[in-house]
Amino acid sequence: MSGNSRWIQFGALVAALLLVSCALPAGHAEANSPVSSRWVKNLSGDEPPGEIWNDRSCEVAVSGPYVHVLWYSSIVDTYEKVYYCRSVDGGQTFQAKVELYAETWGATRLAYGTEEKHLAVDGATVHVAFYKTIPTRQVLYFRSDDNGASFTPQTFTEVDGAGYTYISAHQGKVSFTVLRNYYGWKSIVVYTSTDDGLTWEPHVAVGGFPVAENIAIKDLQRYGDHVHLLYTRSFYAGVTNVSATCATSLDDGVTFPHQQVLTTPTPEGYILTYSLQGNNYVPHLAVEGDNVLVVWGQNDRYDWPVDWGSLYYRRSTDKGVTFSDAILLERNRADGIGDMQFGSETVVLKGNYAYVVFITYDSQIYLRRSGSSGAAFAPHQKLTATGLWNIGGGWWPTVQTHPTDGAKVHVYSKGTLYWYSGDGGATITKPVFAMPFVGGNQESGPRLAVGADGVAHLADTNKYGVGDSDVFYRRLDPAGAPTGEMALKTLSFADPTPFDWRHDCMVVPSSSYLNFDTKLTAEVWVKPLPGGRGTGTTANEQTIFQKVYTSASWGGYYGLFTTAWGVLSGRQPGARLVTTDASYYLVMDKVLISDNVWTHLAMTYDAGGGANNFKLYKNGALIASTTATGNLVVTDDVFLVGYFGAWDMDELRLWNRVLNQQEIRDGMYTTLSGTETDLAAYWNFNNTTKDITGHGNDGLLIYWEEYLNSTRPTTKPSSEGALQLLLLN
Repeated sequence: MSGNSRWIQFGALVAALLLVSCALPAGHAEANSPVSSRWVKNLSGDEPPGEIWNDRSCEVAVSGPYVHVLWYSSIVDTYEKVYYCRSVDGGQTFQAKVELYAETWGATRLAYGTEEKHLAVDGATVHVAFYKTIPTRQVLYFRSDDNGASFTPQTFTEVDGAGYTYISAHQGKVSFTVLRNYYGWKSIVVYTSTDDGLTWEPHVAVGGFPVAENIAIKDLQRYGDHVHLLYTRSFYAGVTNVSATCATSLDDGVTFPHQQVLTTPTPEGYILTYSLQGNNYVPHLAVEGDNVLVVWGQNDRYDWPVDWGSLYYRRSTDKGVTFSDAILLERNRADGIGDMQFGSETVVLKGNYAYVVFITYDSQIYLRRSGSSGAAFAPHQKLTATGLWNIGGGWWPTVQTHPTDGAKVHVYSKGTLYWYSGDGGATITKPVFAMPFVGGNQESGPRLAVGADGVAHLADTNKYGVGDSDVFYRRLDPAGAPTGEMALKTLSFADPTPFDWRHDCMVVPSSSYLNFDTKLTAEVWVKPLPGGRGTGTTANEQTIFQKVYTSASWGGYYGLFTTAWGVLSGRQPGARLVTTDASYYLVMDKVLISDNVWTHLAMTYDAGGGANNFKLYKNGALIASTTATGNLVVTDDVFLVGYFGAWDMDELRLWNRVLNQQEIRDGMYTTLSGTETDLAAYWNFNNTTKDITGHGNDGLLIYWEEYLNSTRPTTKPSSEGALQLLLLN
């Protein structure tokens, strides 16, 4: 390897990049939330100082290289706006946001619901529809036929309309919904276009409901010439009944002759459907060819609603003309699950694959999968895991497949948790946090779209402790093949602003390759940088990498770190591991490593190795050892690289065998192919966080890490004297 090799640096976001202003007078809030990271883009945080805009209800769609994001923004009692933003290079960069609609509060009011769907993209055509109530009840429709470069507005006046706007487009045909109140009767109107939104015709899909009844549109899906409408009807008959119905049209939304009441009655004869949207839109209808799936939650008993709440689905194989009987998917407090949070369940269908994702009140997310287009589902799989560090649970989950390959499925939830499966859900990655600073206390949920290239596109909103809420975007690229010869740079700075820390890190989801049993070698080249945040312990510990402790932000089941006890100037290298018998902490307090100097560190453990079987090496020299017992603890916690301290790193390797001292010395200066025997994981950071072994332990960068030219030693000293000098320094 040449001396001009490349590496990656894990870095903290500098305060000047974080905030427009970080010193705020009492009673005043800065409008702009921080620019988030190198990997996450703030699409909306450019409002003038002093204006507190709350951005929510974001939506994301992708078509070819174009990524489209839509959101609603308001200053309470002052303004309302609808914004659109696009990328023409697959989310690498975004153009300036476009104001589609703006009104002074009171002059008009938008019925822009978080439970509704306002954006549909079909090829090069972008459709946007939403509803306003004052002074005239209207649907506002915006159309672009040039991938969002320009929009043409159109207005549809609705006599005494009541909102509920859902829009769906497919193969040049598009429909949107509106609820109409007219002369004491309610009806659902579907506007339909068969020429890609150029001309429209309204048709009453269902009607004749008394004005006293609560009619709510819950979903709309279009596939070719058939249109599927999901709605609920609330009426009083001794008790308040709520029914869910799927209405189907096979003539482009002109008529809806096929109506299927989904909810099954309780033994007492009541129809008790739970909410079908829980303050956040997720699809409850899925359509693929002739197959239609609908999921919903209901009460099976009137007298004890919590225990008897259940999740059901119905399936149609004839475009929604007829449906199967209701099929039970899950029941509350059965088979190890808690109470389900109905309204957040969602479904997707692609080819022979179908997936249902649902959530319980303790924020645990579950997946049901089918390889028979929903004819049968495998038992549920719990995606979250209680106690995982920083990723114990999520909410408002959303699920999407690859546009043409249903075996490739992505799940994303509030709390920024992300999962992926490439084999139809049979195996799925452990959770990682994709945007740990996003996903706060906003009423609109996360959004997920998947492009034809397999890239996942995430959009979400967040409100920080200071500033307003903004819309954030992340492109989740699969880790690429190595290029050049690089290294990774990370920083972690304490910051006196309200955003008081930044932790750069590479996050790797748990896998069997990162869980070791009786033998382990871990090694890395590291160049400590001055400063960096510590763990807060008296030893000022800074972790280089760690398989983290459950519910802890420092330490690790195994890992390398530096520490400073205060009696010496400088930093001491250390290693930690946790076994089934005890925790072991290995530090040589008389050996220091220097800032801005490349150092090779390695740790080994052999449960059957007898005395002094836990060892720590610096530059190939054994500097500390102790006797440890027990097998290494196996957990589902993530593997973190960086997070504390400030580092340049290169050639991070994990082995499931013990390398002897000579092997460590000889291997320090070589690069690996990734196919070496017993090599469990290997990151060379050559412009990638890919695990070169092919075991799939690919990393995800979070904050402002960067790849730089590496200056680490690449040749073994020629003389024994020079080697001894290197080992001791």
